[in-house]
Amino acid sequence: MHSALAAVGLTAAVARVLAEAAGILPRSPDLLEWRVDHFGGIADTAAVIETLRELRTAAGRLPIIFTCRAKKDGGHRIPIGEQQVVELYEAVAETRLVDFIDF
Repeated sequence: MHSALAAVGLTAAVARVLAEAAGILPRSPDLLEWRVDHFGGIADTAAVIETLRELRTAAGRLPIIFTCRAKKDGGHRIPIGEQQVVELYEAVAETRLVDFIDF
């Protein structure tokens, strides 16, 4: 039962990211920043990367900044440790789906 609830929660988190992008893109921004520290699926690297793929498709050639703010720097409290954040940055960098990584 818990895995079904987690899947629904993660699907909702992905949908929110894409809905926010859809609301922003028509305004012709210079770039998009994805604050992954607000993403409910941050602990699931595969979900983060899949969301990035969809975000990259939606953004086209618009530059994307990938950011994970620490709580002490004004970020959202996240359920992963510093080493996991570094590993997430590495995985995201390997995809080449983002133009900048802010750490």
